[in-house]
Amino acid sequence: MTTAAILGEDLVKRYGHDRGLAGLDLDVHQGEVYGFVGPNGAGKTTTIRLIMDLLRPTSGRLEVLGLVPARDGVPLRRRVGYLGGDFVVNGRQTGAELLSYLAHLRGGVPPARVTALAERLGLDLGRRIHSLSKGNRQKLGVIQAFMHTPDLLVLDEPTSGVDVRTRHEVLHVLADLNDDGIAVVLTTHDLNGLAAHLPRLICFNRTVVADGPPRVSGHIAYRGVLPRSAVPEHLWSPSVVLWAGPKTHLVHYPLRRGELFNLVAVFHSEQYAEGWDAAADPTELHTKFAHAQPQVRELLSKIDTWKMWVLCDREPVANWTQGRITLLGDAAHPMLQYLAAGAGMAIEDAWVLARCLAHAPDRPERALLDYQNQRYLRTGRVQYTACFFGELYHASGVARDLRKQLLGTPRARGADNPMAWLYDGIE
Repeated sequence: MTTAAILGEDLVKRYGHDRGLAGLDLDVHQGEVYGFVGPNGAGKTTTIRLIMDLLRPTSGRLEVLGLVPARDGVPLRRRVGYLGGDFVVNGRQTGAELLSYLAHLRGGVPPARVTALAERLGLDLGRRIHSLSKGNRQKLGVIQAFMHTPDLLVLDEPTSGVDVRTRHEVLHVLADLNDDGIAVVLTTHDLNGLAAHLPRLICFNRTVVADGPPRVSGHIAYRGVLPRSAVPEHLWSPSVVLWAGPKTHLVHYPLRRGELFNLVAVFHSEQYAEGWDAAADPTELHTKFAHAQPQVRELLSKIDTWKMWVLCDREPVANWTQGRITLLGDAAHPMLQYLAAGAGMAIEDAWVLARCLAHAPDRPERALLDYQNQRYLRTGRVQYTACFFGELYHASGVARDLRKQLLGTPRARGADNPMAWLYDGIE
């Protein structure tokens, strides 16, 4: 079983009123190489500094090599090779003197290891550091990060300022370390150079789509779970059941082979809260459903503790690809939940993307555009249809009667089902 080198959950970093990092999840395993790509200010260096405990997250959970950086900073740094974005050292030393000093601080590094790395990168360790070019100073920073064979490498722009030959040699050294099971995390702006050779990329680019903040629907969802034994027999159903009313609806269905009973209550609200797991106010819930059917109110009364999230989406877009970077799932086409189609669309994305890459293995940029062009009309249709169903569920008046006619009639099967275009999948 692969060990997690870095595990981050919903990491947020704020600088006053500005948000440097918003809800990042990381799962980097030993023996994996991850590249962080994106423009300045997108959060790449902030993430690196959180990993190294040079910054502390505003919220969220972070573990590195099984340790918590804020608590275990010293033992963690012993096991990490780190190169910051600005490698600044005493320029009066020679490269050999600096590396000898740093090796001593780390408990000793075989001199032959340092010499071998210097020869691979073409660096003269006998020269004073202040006489080195920017590229050669960067080589020195790479060597000090690599030389003690760490369990994790954390590198901020490791090939900044170096020539093409050195960049390729750094890639070869990274591959050697990766073969030894060492995890590597690095940032880069070099999409056509370094990033093109990395097996895994995380895009910190907020401008791939550049459509601003999410669109808040005005609907809020409360979720609670009951054990099967707590559900009154007359309210139990093995099917998905929808109770719809003016500006409210309740959906319930069984989970885990019927061991649990999931309830999701949705209503109109002006509340806004970040995340998917905020504590909810039962008073507001019961007020909104005060005129609901008795069965609905009875079910809602069975749960004391609710979690809530605000339902958001975005206007459909036709372009979510830049060069060798593309988006899938909710990152490309976030949608409201009313068709239960978000996960299905992400799976379809993966299928189509794999097919396009297989058809054009030597032209990845063309394959990514083909994937996007095959998907955007279908996913846009799902996004708009989900919005329509959200309004339909909460309708009153004539729209309510149309909802009853549409949803209350048993649906035909196969091609005669008006939703077959969605639920029958793709070829």
